[in-house]
Amino acid sequence: MKSPKGIIPVLILFLGFVLIFIKLGDRKLWVDECVSAYLSNNVIKYGYPSVYDGAYYKSVANGNDSNSDGVEAWYSWLTIYLQGIFRYLFGTSEFVTRLPTAILGWLSMLYLFLGIKKLTENEFIQNLTLAIYVFSIPLLIYMRSAHYYSAVLCFTTMSLFYYLSLIERPEKKVNTIMFALSLTLLFHSNYFLFIIPTTSYLVHAAIVARKKTVWIKILIAYTATFLLTTPWFLYIGMTTQGTKWEFYWA
Repeated sequence: MKSPKGIIPVLILFLGFVLIFIKLGDRKLWVDECVSAYLSNNVIKYGYPSVYDGAYYKSVANGNDSNSDGVEAWYSWLTIYLQGIFRYLFGTSEFVTRLPTAILGWLSMLYLFLGIKKLTENEFIQNLTLAIYVFSIPLLIYMRSAHYYSAVLCFTTMSLFYYLSLIERPEKKVNTIMFALSLTLLFHSNYFLFIIPTTSYLVHAAIVARKKTVWIKILIAYTATFLLTTPWFLYIGMTTQGTKWEFYWA
């Protein structure tokens, strides 16, 4: 009997879900997770990611990772706020702390598959690519961690899917809106890693995009992203003495 079409990716995605969520709260938080949990607690307490909670001061870069207001400047804030919301609503257990980033990790699997389907109609390549991604031990470790990693994976694959959708159907407004949204969310997940996909899309478009409407929609999406990210970047940049670049290349 022939198996139903599409059952293989469904099974792979299901196994990915199991691998991400099984015993998610059994491990204690490790260093990077503790930093995120600490900042999310301060979001609950103060409404913003303060690096000082009244008793302890957080720094991973010799004091250069916060601005003059004592606000976190090293990490983008999206996952910090997500964890703050979850910890406020559901408690502060290890499972709850990791839950939002675990969800984003699984969504990255889904968006990767949707993106690959736009790149090739070969089901073997689609399923093989998805399987390599889903069963990658390093990626699973990242997805099961309460830090920014899963958000970067999720919004990178999400932006890839909507970029390809925009190239394919530039007349659909939702593709432009979602492409801009995914890029904005990627920036607020990690502004350093945001540079790679945004540059790559422009290079790819320069090679394959021949329609004027495609470039107009890309320009609209990038302009919207610029407007939604620049205020945060200027605030952090103008009020912080050190930067991530200075720390790495000093």
